[in-house]
Amino acid sequence: MASKNLTNLSNLHNLDNEIGTGTKPPRLVSGDNFQDWKFRFQSFIKYTNPKLWRSIEEGPFVPSYQSEINGPLAYASITMALSTHVAHGFKEHKTAKELWNALIERFEGNEDMRESRKDMLRQIFNMFNHIKGESFEAQLNRFTHLMTEMTSSGIEMTKGEVNKKLLNSLPYTWNSNCTTIKRTKDMYKTSLSELISIINSYDMDDKQRALNHASSMGIAPVSENSALLSAINLQASGMQHYQTPSSQSIPFETAFLSSGQAGSVSKISVESEENMLLFKGFMNSYNAFRAGELAPANLTQDNLG
Repeated sequence: MASKNLTNLSNLHNLDNEIGTGTKPPRLVSGDNFQDWKFRFQSFIKYTNPKLWRSIEEGPFVPSYQSEINGPLAYASITMALSTHVAHGFKEHKTAKELWNALIERFEGNEDMRESRKDMLRQIFNMFNHIKGESFEAQLNRFTHLMTEMTSSGIEMTKGEVNKKLLNSLPYTWNSNCTTIKRTKDMYKTSLSELISIINSYDMDDKQRALNHASSMGIAPVSENSALLSAINLQASGMQHYQTPSSQSIPFETAFLSSGQAGSVSKISVESEENMLLFKGFMNSYNAFRAGELAPANLTQDNLG
């Protein structure tokens, strides 16, 4: 229990570092998540002190008492939001504006790098598809994350392009649902969040139908066994000549019978070769019946022999 609590506390601490809190800015751990960090950091500064953001964006052009306060505060806010190994490479920048621009230049790159990133994201979008073994929720989260990356990189796409791509990437079993959605919803007016809500609604309906089917299948074997037992009982009188009663015989009772039904089926001796063959034929017929390959009406003595 203590170990689990420590793990939960560690996860919460890491989450606070990633997204920040009302009093602590989000932490930039590496350049890989710079776009997300940039967005969160801007939101944090504008929320806590809008004047600090103006100092970061514009710099202290006109020296004043207020700028002398806001400038260091803005600079400190950025440095506290950087991990140690990231901040180490930017110590030469002494103002908030210089530091901010240096971070953008380093992690967003020049125009060529930004265009290359756009090309890469477009390629990922075009190749986006369902991954075998991936959960439904994971695929939707992966797609929304990709769209966020594309939007933050300045890639504009129509709602129709986005919606059709998501629907076409869903598993093959979703073909009928996707066709229905495309025919009943305007793909060029429906937002991505609305489409995801529709998809989740269809998914819940499918799960409900699956539960209902599973419930009905749970009852079906009882009626199937009853039908099989009735057919076996009809054959019981024709199988009497196979029995070799003996005080030394080991009786066999079918394991799938209830206590009330067991007495209605004759006991079969397994000592003789004939009865062993009979038992084998009986089990083959039963297995075929359970697999749906044999109907009760087809259970004749030839099947059991």
